[in-house]
Amino acid sequence: MKYSLLGQTGVRVSKIALGTATFGVAPSAEDADRVVGTALDLGINFVDTADVYGNLPVFDRHGAKPAAEREPAEQILGRALRGRRDGMVIASNSLRD
Repeated sequence: MKYSLLGQTGVRVSKIALGTATFGVAPSAEDADRVVGTALDLGINFVDTADVYGNLPVFDRHGAKPAAEREPAEQILGRALRGRRDGMVIASNSLRD
């Protein structure tokens, strides 16, 4: 994996980030742990998430739970990172009003 320094912070981030916009839909919340584990195995240490990722109607897909029944990607990611959070850089933003 290739890394870059984040400005002048000295923090090293992978040049590839894991996006979690569809966590809870594809992959399902149950499969997210495997996706996160694979990303970590590949050296990815940079993750993008938000409190509205995955649980808005815009992410509805055939066969997936309706938005109101899905967890936010942040919660799914938190569970998947349990015990593996050290060294991760997580970009998150609250997009709700």
